This record gives sequence, structure tokens and C-alpha cells, in this order.
Amino acid sequence: SFPTRRSSDLKTEFNVGTIEELVDAMEKISYWEVALDSNITLTADLDFTDSEYSTDNNTWFAMEEFRGVLDGAGHKITGLKYERYVENGDLIIDDTSEYIVRASLENGCAGYAAFGIFARMLNGGTIKNLTLENCSVFMNFNYNRNFRVDAGGLVGFANNATFENISFVNTDMTTSVALNINQGNIGGMGLLAGRVFGTTAITNCAADAECEVDATNCGRLEAGGFIGIYVGEIGRASCRER
Repeated sequence: SFPTRRSSDLKTEFNVGTIEELVDAMEKISYWEVALDSNITLTADLDFTDSEYSTDNNTWFAMEEFRGVLDGAGHKITGLKYERYVENGDLIIDDTSEYIVRASLENGCAGYAAFGIFARMLNGGTIKNLTLENCSVFMNFNYNRNFRVDAGGLVGFANNATFENISFVNTDMTTSVALNINQGNIGGMGLLAGRVFGTTAITNCAADAECEVDATNCGRLEAGGFIGIYVGEIGRASCRER
């Protein structure tokens, strides 16, 4: 099971109608100013096309961990570009992320990373009723040690989570991994999540998207349309991929 992390007890309901409000809510959850199981509900479509988050090398901020409900309420996010580059020496381990550190040690890895637009970890939480249109996700990892990475369009990895009524329209995801070592490390890549733990439900999801993986000396990297790799049970209904 996942350990208890330091977090506020202040469960908050965020009603989000602008990009700035979404960024503010995600930062407050990630920095423990509010509870990890706080909820985010979109009250309008969010168009990132002319924002700072549509450019190369932008500073889009994903939550460290999320345990609440992100409800798109039938709205869509358009034009968001999420990029992440990890080079030699960039150990993506936060000493407060006990699970990540433990997973790295148990798998004999020098490091472990998980990335996604909304959160690195979706732990018991839900993302639903949301469309991503004309968005792009690009992740590039270049490491010279045994290093495991889970890359997801929405979240890096999910534990006992729910994905419901999610659509990807003309949304591309590209993951480039060069570890320069082959020690049997296992990574995952998928539009919803790179890796899934526990019991996770995926219902009524659709993807019109391009997913591409370029892997060099990775040992093992599993890529799928919605989910890259899962450990546990997964329920999936009414889903379609192109």
C-alpha cells in the first residue's frame, strides 16, 4: 500500500474556469496547502493555444500526487503542450515520495520517474468527463544507469484509480528513452497512465491519437494505447482506440 504523506487536512472544492485557476489548484494540492483528496471541477473549456503552456520547453506544473476527483464536467482542454526532459544526473526522486524511493530500491533501480499532464501519482483518485483535443505530450529520457520510467498522458502511474468518459482527439504522445544500459528495467507508457497498480477501472474512454515510443537499451518498455503496464486487476469497458 501507499504510505501516508505529509498533507493538509483541508479538503477543498476547486471550481475551475480559467487556466490560471487550474494551475493554482494543482499547485496548492501538490504543495500540501490543501488535502490530496481535494476535488477539481472544470466549469468551462480551457484553450491553451495562445498561452505560455502551448510553447516548447514551457513550465507546465503537474501534481506530485492526487487522491481526489478531477471532473471535466463535459468540458475540453485544447492546445496544451507537455514536455519533460531528463538528462544524466537528474534524479527524479523527491525524498518525500516514499513509495517512489521504495519502488526504486525493490526493483534494483538507481532511479525511478513518473510523469503525466496532471499528476505523477493518481492514488485512489478519479479523472472523468474530460476531452483533450490538439494536445501533445513529449518526454525524453537519457540516463546512464538502471532507471525505470512510467510516462502517461494524464498521470505517470495510478493505484486503485478510476478513468471514466475520457477522450483524446488529435492528441499525440511521444516518449524517447535512452538508458545506455540494459539491466532488465521495466517501464510503461500509455495515454491514461504509464503504469497501473491495484484495482483500476477504465470506462467509456476513446482515443484518436498517435503514440510513439523510441527506446534504446531499455531492457523492457511496455507501451499501450490507454495503459502501458499494469500490476493487479484492471476493469475496462466501452473503450476504443485508433
